[in-house]
Amino acid sequence: AAQAVPLIVALHGGGGSSTQFEASTGLTAIATAAGYAVVYPDGVEAAGPMALRTWNAGGCCGFAATNGIDDVGFIRRLLATLTERYRIDPARIHAAGHSNGAMLTYRLGCELSDRVASIAANAGPLMVDTCSPVRPVPVLHLHSKRDTNVPWLGGAGSGIAGVTFPSMPSVIARWVA
Repeated sequence: AAQAVPLIVALHGGGGSSTQFEASTGLTAIATAAGYAVVYPDGVEAAGPMALRTWNAGGCCGFAATNGIDDVGFIRRLLATLTERYRIDPARIHAAGHSNGAMLTYRLGCELSDRVASIAANAGPLMVDTCSPVRPVPVLHLHSKRDTNVPWLGGAGSGIAGVTFPSMPSVIARWVA
């Protein structure tokens, strides 16, 4: 690009992949038309027959959380590499994710607020106990009240995560505060 462009970091849900998320969202075409770049990283893949990819969002999910994978550090290094190699506007880096990917977007808003301009979370809550962004981070939160995997009112979901989720109203209230 002739000038620096905004970047969207698009994070798949637990069990998904970068390829699947790109195909299912259609985000590349929309972003390109708007003059944005998009990167679709992959979460770490568990060993074994299920081999699901997950993100360490704090209190969730799967192999990444259980093994303390440093996904925040990974995204920080990814952003450094992308802004060094390409004409990315460092003031216009946004994170968006679905489910487990949404949970990581919240964590990025907490821990990388010096790098992330805004976050968009679909069907996933904030899953860390401590959140101290260095500045306010705008958030778009999308969530169905009919979601049974990550219930709107919190509690145990119907999916394989095996964790208790906070209620979405409490997450939003906490973020506002």
